[in-house]
Amino acid sequence: MIGLQDVARAAGVSPATASRALHRPDLVALRTRERVEQVALELGYRPNVLARGLRTRGSRTIGLILNPFHATLAKGVQDAAEAQGYTVLMFNSDEQPGKERRALETLHGHLPMGLIVVPTARTRENLSVVSGLPTVELDRASGLEGAHTV
Repeated sequence: MIGLQDVARAAGVSPATASRALHRPDLVALRTRERVEQVALELGYRPNVLARGLRTRGSRTIGLILNPFHATLAKGVQDAAEAQGYTVLMFNSDEQPGKERRALETLHGHLPMGLIVVPTARTRENLSVVSGLPTVELDRASGLEGAHTV
């Protein structure tokens, strides 16, 4: 796997400059940015989202847990999130609290910035896994304190 260090070395810049060129291009001179971008393209560089999430304590990921009848809703959430540079991890709860709990535990490991959920009967109990996470409940309310409901 090609890392940021490899791109920096090949472009003849520091890793910090390579990072800024790829993620905050407005902070880097145009010629440097173009050189770093060209090298990254040639090497096939792909950012390590999990490593970035550990560093920034956020992953630009939103969890979406639905039941099988909400496919249209899922498409709308994904389209809107992607337009803002977010990734959506989708799970199907099948209306089963145990399956919902496993989805929440998996999502928790990805350092999500928010959660959109169609609650099952035991969502309040299950959401303790991701307490403090901005949450929007769709279609029905669980009564979770602080959650917004649509």
